[in-house]
Amino acid sequence: MTYAEVIEKLERRFVNRELPQTAIVTFSSARQGEEVSLDEWADRVLMLAGKAFRELPDVFMTQQAIFRICMGSERRENR
Repeated sequence: MTYAEVIEKLERRFVNRELPQTAIVTFSSARQGEEVSLDEWADRVLMLAGKAFRELPDVFMTQQAIFRICMGSERRENR
């Protein structure tokens, strides 16, 4: 497990105080900003997915994150 994965799991478990429904809406409406790189966008989506789907299996969260990264992307390449 990478450092980022450990931090993400700890944040999902201990930091999140947002209602699950609110987190899902935030996740579902997220879009990549004009000046945001794909790497930054992917990191943001993974963080939002962790909050939105914290009670569900990681496989489901990952599938949803991949879908949101693709659907919310403005660009297909890093600058």
